[in-house]
Amino acid sequence: MPIYEYECSKCEHQEEHLVSSTHGREIFYCPNCAKNNKAVRLNKLISVSNFRLKGGGWAEDGYSNKQAKPAGA
Repeated sequence: MPIYEYECSKCEHQEEHLVSSTHGREIFYCPNCAKNNKAVRLNKLISVSNFRLKGGGWAEDGYSNKQAKPAGA
C-alpha cells in the first residue's frame, strides 16, 4: 500500500496516510481545523518517491553489466 502526503489548504497542516488501493479515492479531513468545528479536506501532494535502485547492472546503466560482444563472435 502506498503512502501519500496530504496538506490542508487552510492551515497548511501536513500528514501522511497509508492508502489501500481497494478503497479507491479516500477523503481525509484536517484534524487541526476539525478542532474549530470546520471540516476542511486535505489535498493530496505530489512528492518524490523514495524508491531507489542500488548497485551495478540494470540500476546503473539501464540494462546489464555485460560488455557488447564484437560482431562475428
